[in-house]
Amino acid sequence: MDEVKRRQLEAEYERTDHWNYKSDPYEIRKYDRTLAVVPAGHYARVLEIGCSEGVFTRRLAPLADEVLGLDVVPLALERARAECGGLANVHFREFDINTDTLEGQFDLIFCAEVLYYLRWTRLRPVTRKVVSWLRRWGYLVAVHTANSIAEEWGFGPKGAESTHRLFERPGIRRVGDHAYEGYVVSLFRKEADVRASAWREQAEDLVGLDYVALARTVLRRVVARTSRRRGA
Repeated sequence: MDEVKRRQLEAEYERTDHWNYKSDPYEIRKYDRTLAVVPAGHYARVLEIGCSEGVFTRRLAPLADEVLGLDVVPLALERARAECGGLANVHFREFDINTDTLEGQFDLIFCAEVLYYLRWTRLRPVTRKVVSWLRRWGYLVAVHTANSIAEEWGFGPKGAESTHRLFERPGIRRVGDHAYEGYVVSLFRKEADVRASAWREQAEDLVGLDYVALARTVLRRVVARTSRRRGA
């Protein structure tokens, strides 16, 4: 994550529970719907990418022997540890999904409201890395808002329509999508470990970019800057 986006994200945590995860019916309902797509059963290792203050992490504890929550903001992790205090199977780690990596694999991975913060050129490498953390026959749950809303938030069209498709790789089956008011919950299953060659991955990173969306985002920013200068 670049420093500008990191500072923006850290600023969001100046107030505890800035997004009202504990009290907003919309957020609570989103958590309920996210958990509803998870196949029944008990999981050995669960990973939550972008755990924030640990509200959803706490709900994952009964599902697994071990839950690992990752976040790039130290203050968020401090609050997450307090939120999940007393849960011996829950652990947290400061982690930048853009540059850091993990050892081992997981049976269930959640990637929610995270990919907006990545540069366009890093979306494919990062989603490929996330898939590599998934054990064979494991499940991945992705949750992101719609492209149009992501654009309104200033991220460009990095919503579910653009990002969830990047998890569809050889050996990964898209089980289904659940579209709700402004966001999509997608479930994937890893049915085989298929690793492409390095040159093929590099080619995919170039060919797979949504250049139209990227150009539209750049043009919009240029127009906005020009308007501000004229206004000044």
